[in-house]
Amino acid sequence: MSRLSRPLQTVLLFFPVTVVTALLLYAGAYDAPSEARTFLDRSGRVIGTVNPAYDGLQFWTPLDRIPREAVDKTLRTEDRWFYWHRGLNPLSLAKAAWEDLTHGRIVRGGSTITQQLAKNLMRQEAPARRTFWNKFRETLLTFGLEMKHSKEWILERYLNTAYYGRHSYGIAAAAEAYFGKGLNGLSSEEIDFLVNRPKAPNRNTAQATAPNPLLIKEGAKGEVVARHFLEYAAKKLSSPDNTIPTTLDLDLQTKLESATARLLAGRAYDDPKLTAAAVVIDVKTGGLLAMVGSRDYFNEDIDGQVNAAVALRQPGSTLKPFTYFAAFAKGFGPDTIVPDEPLSFQAPGIEDADAYAPQNFDRRYHGEMTIREALANSYNVPAVVTLNEIGLSNYHDLLRRFGFTTLTKPPLHYGLAVTLGSGEVTLLELTNAYAALARGGMYLPYRIKPAAPSPTKAVLENSSQYAAEVTDILSDATARLKAFGFNESMAIAGHDVAVKTGTSYDYRDNWTVGYTPSYAVGVWVGHADGSSLLGRDGILPTTGATGAAPLWHAAMELVLKDTVAEKFPKPMGRIARFTRPEKGLELAELKDGPKGWRVSNPVPNATFRIHPYLPMEHQKIAAEAQARPDQKLTWYLDGRYLAATEGGAKVWIVPAPGKHRLKAEAQDGSEQEIAFRITTDEMN
Repeated sequence: MSRLSRPLQTVLLFFPVTVVTALLLYAGAYDAPSEARTFLDRSGRVIGTVNPAYDGLQFWTPLDRIPREAVDKTLRTEDRWFYWHRGLNPLSLAKAAWEDLTHGRIVRGGSTITQQLAKNLMRQEAPARRTFWNKFRETLLTFGLEMKHSKEWILERYLNTAYYGRHSYGIAAAAEAYFGKGLNGLSSEEIDFLVNRPKAPNRNTAQATAPNPLLIKEGAKGEVVARHFLEYAAKKLSSPDNTIPTTLDLDLQTKLESATARLLAGRAYDDPKLTAAAVVIDVKTGGLLAMVGSRDYFNEDIDGQVNAAVALRQPGSTLKPFTYFAAFAKGFGPDTIVPDEPLSFQAPGIEDADAYAPQNFDRRYHGEMTIREALANSYNVPAVVTLNEIGLSNYHDLLRRFGFTTLTKPPLHYGLAVTLGSGEVTLLELTNAYAALARGGMYLPYRIKPAAPSPTKAVLENSSQYAAEVTDILSDATARLKAFGFNESMAIAGHDVAVKTGTSYDYRDNWTVGYTPSYAVGVWVGHADGSSLLGRDGILPTTGATGAAPLWHAAMELVLKDTVAEKFPKPMGRIARFTRPEKGLELAELKDGPKGWRVSNPVPNATFRIHPYLPMEHQKIAAEAQARPDQKLTWYLDGRYLAATEGGAKVWIVPAPGKHRLKAEAQDGSEQEIAFRITTDEMN
C-alpha cells in the first residue's frame, strides 16, 4: 500500500464504502410502504385491497400470518438455498449467463427469491423490457436488498408481490381467487397448487391435480367481490391514507353479482362468450352504489377481466330520450305530430355520398304519430326526423351537458344516426345521464368516494319541464304496448319506473337503462370482444327488451326492496303542434318518391341480412308501395321484370347476396328506383 500514491490509496480505501452506500441508497428507494390500498364500502366494511401498481388484487399479509407450510413449500420450490446465499445463487447465475451468451439475449430470469423480488419491485415502478441494462439494475437492487434488509423482510415482500395469475398478486389474493377462501383455510394440495403458480401464472387452471382433483373456483366467493370496482377505484382515488372509504353498497354489490351470474347462466350455455355489466347510481347524491363489470371476473373465455361498465359501446336507442329532451327545449311537446314514413337524408356538400335512409326495427312504417308514441315505442324514423329538425350541433352540445365525454368527433362524423347509437358511450356515463333525467334535468357527476354532494347544474333552462315530459313517456307502460306489448321485465310492481331499451347494430349490444326518483340502474349485455349476438343453430338473437331487460328488472328489484314507492313529478301541459320535415338545420333536403305514390319498402340504401341456416322461403323481402287502391305498378329487379301490382300489394323478392336495384313504374310514366343490399353472416 505504501508504494501507491495517496489519491489511489484513498480511492481503494473508500471504494467499498462508496459501493455499499450506493447499494443501500438504491435499495432504500424501494423501502416505501406497500402501495396496497384497502377500500371500504359506505358502511365501513372492507371490500378488498388493491395495489394500483400491479393493476390487480392484493391482500398484504404479514409473514407471521402466512401458514408455515406455504412458506416452507415456497422456499423448496423457488429457492431452497435462500437462507445461505446473499442474493445470487452462483450455480443458477452461471447457468443464466451461459444461456444469455449463447442466445445473444436475456432468456433466463433470476432464480433466487431476492432476484424475483427485485424484479417485482422494479415492475411496480414501471414495466421494463428484458434488457442487459435492466438485468444489471436488478442485480444491483438484489445486492442492496440483501445488505439492507433481513431475510424475513425479503420473504414477506416476495410472498405479497409475486404474480399468481387471475390478476392476483400475493399468495393471500391467490387463495381467494382460486379457492374462495383465506390462507388459513387452505389444504396441503391447495398450497401445493399455489406455490407453483408464479412459475407459470397464465397456465390453464382447468386441469385435474392427481390424485385429488382440486375444486378451483370459477369466481371468487367470500369477501372478494367487486373486483372491477376495486380496480376502477384504485385508478381513480388517491389518498394519503391506505384505507379509503367508497360509496359502494357491499350488500347490493354482492347480490347484483350473484343475480348477473345466475340470470346469464342458462343463456351462456348456448352462447359461452355472453357477459354483462350493471351499474347502480344514487340519484340524490350521484354515488355509485354497485358496479358489475362482467358475469365472471375469472372466466377467460368471456374476457372476464374486461370491465364492460366503463368500456366503449354503441348505445342503440338509449340516446333517443335526449333527442326528444332537446326537441322539447325547441318548442316541441309530447303531443307534437311527427311522421314515420320512408324518408332519406342527404348530407350538405357531399353530393356523391349515399343518402341516409333510417328504418324502424320492425321494418315497417306507422304513419304520423305523436312524440309520446314515437319515443315510447322507440321508432327510429321519427327520432331521426326530430333530430334533423333540432340540429346536430345543438344535440351534441346537449349530450355534453348530460356528461357524455366520449363523443369527441365532430357532429357530422356521427350524422343523424347518432340518435340511434352510431357513437360510443360507456354504461357508467349513460346511467348517470339517466340519473340527471331522474333529478329533473339537473346534472351531477357520479362519484365513488363519500363527500358532500356537488351542486347540481341545470342542463338547460326549464330542464325540469323537459325531463318531466321525457320521464312521463318512459314510465307510460300503455304508450309502449304497440312495440313491446306488456313486458314484465320493464315494470316493477308497486313502483313508478322510467325505462328505455336499446339494441346496437348487428345485435352487438343489448341495453336497458331506467330510473326512479331515487335510483338509476343501467344494464348492458353482449360480448366483451364486441362481436355480434346474432343467433346461430336456430337460437334467435336478443334485443335490449329481451336480453338486458330481465337483468335490469332483477337489479331494480334488489335496489327497491324495502323502499317506499315514489311518484314522478307530472309535467305541465303543452299545446300540440304539427311538424313536417322539409329542410334540416344540419342536413339538406329529404328525398321523397313520385307524387301520389312511393316505394315504402325497401327504403333507399337498406341492408338486409340473411341467415344460411334458415330456409330462403322464410326470408323473402317484401317490396311494397304506398299508393291509391287503383294505382297500377310494374316492378323490375336489376333490370328484369319482377311482377305487376295494384294499390299497395306486396311483391316478394327471393334474397340473393349482393347489391341490387329495385324499380317501380306507374302507368303515367313516373318511376322510383331503390338501391339496397343483401348480405349474410359471413359477409362484412
